Amino acid sequence: MYSGDWTQVFYLDHLADKLQHTALETIFSGKAGGPWTILNRFVAEQLESRIVPIHFEDHGKKKHLFVPEFLESTVVAIRGHDDENDATISNLHNVIHGPVHILSRGRTKSTDRAFTFTNQDTHGLYSKFDWKVST
Repeated sequence: MYSGDWTQVFYLDHLADKLQHTALETIFSGKAGGPWTILNRFVAEQLESRIVPIHFEDHGKKKHLFVPEFLESTVVAIRGHDDENDATISNLHNVIHGPVHILSRGRTKSTDRAFTFTNQDTHGLYSKFDWKVST
């Protein structure tokens, strides 16, 4: 049994409608089943969702996420040993994304009233994934 003391908040894009917001909250809270159910075992407090503009840019090896007044994060892929491909990690036990993860270095700054922090020159992982509901 997993338990934790995480505080969680959802940032939902302002372009989505109320029905889409509700669906995303259901998925990310683990109420729809799937991988988020496992992560939600660590959540002790769920804060009210924030409806905000979300900007994401994918420049190949560099990814940038910007949520005005709340969050800014950038990750850059780490070059692999062969000097051509990205460094990757696979065969992880507890993942909710794809089977191969790109290792990256990044910076995240949160100015949300519930989560104020800055992480600089830390590692990150990102991957391609496909979440489908099986019927």
